Parts: sequence; C-alpha cells; structure tokens
Amino acid sequence: MDKQTNFKAYLAYISVCILWGTTYLAIRVGVSRVPPFLFGGLRWLLSGIVFLTFLKIKGRRFPNKNEFIHLAVIGLFLLGIGNGFLNFAEQWMPSGLSSLLVTTVPFWMVGMEMLTPKGPRLNLTVATGLVLGLAGVILIFSYDLKLLVNTDYLSGILSIFVLVIFWSLG
Repeated sequence: MDKQTNFKAYLAYISVCILWGTTYLAIRVGVSRVPPFLFGGLRWLLSGIVFLTFLKIKGRRFPNKNEFIHLAVIGLFLLGIGNGFLNFAEQWMPSGLSSLLVTTVPFWMVGMEMLTPKGPRLNLTVATGLVLGLAGVILIFSYDLKLLVNTDYLSGILSIFVLVIFWSLG
C-alpha cells in the first residue's frame, strides 16, 4: 500500500471508531430530549440527505426501481424497526448495556444463515470469532452485566431483542 492509501485507511478506521463508538451515547442523550421514533427518523433523514447529496456530487445514479425495493426492505428492517427499537430501548437503559446486548447480532446472523437450505455450517473459525468478539465486549462492559437482571430495564431488554432479530434479518 502506498502512503496515501494507508492514510485513508487509518482515517476511515478512526472515523468509524469515533462515529460508531459514540452512537449509543448520542442516542441515549437524544431520546432523553426528543421522542425516540422522532429522534431516529430525523437522524436518518438528515444522514440520508447528506449521503444522497454526496453521491450526486460524485456523479452516482439513483437506484432503479428494483434496487430501490430491495433497499427499502433492508432499510425498513435495519433502520425503521432495528434502530427504532434501539431508540425506544434507550429511554430506559444505559447506552453501555444497549451496546452489549446488540453485540449478540452476529450470533443471530450466523444462526439464521445456518437455517437457510444451502446455508453454511458453523466451523471452528466462525465459532472462535464469535466467542472472542463477545468476550471482548463483555470485558469492556463487564460493569453493565449486572444490569441485565434489573427489572427496570425489562422493556428496554425486550426491545433490544426485537432489534437484533430485525438487524439480523436485514
């Protein structure tokens, strides 16, 4: 890799760490001031406008009807239902606990894919990756694990359960 490509890769990595890493906290703060579905809708509307503007400036075409239908279904599952329930859950739950529970998405995705007729079977590499990833997140958020048994968070935990199913399906 040349230095410019390397720099762009590091810049992208740092951007993901900062933007993705603060998402749950930003949602927690946002839903404390704005109704959760309105907050999520405004957030995704703004990001969609920015993204489409960027693509237009770059000269990219708008998706055709067939592509748009597929994107709409995925958007409904991931953003509408998934993120909607995340915003809903974070009214009651700390952002750390929310992010910990969302880390179960890879388990659901692997499990759902294995249930498809020609889906891959679980192998040692995938199982090791899942366990190590979950162990790392549990290590980071170990303080929040005791909150899983707090009945005050039951609505939030159930909402996270719904969102991980729809994120995995999406």
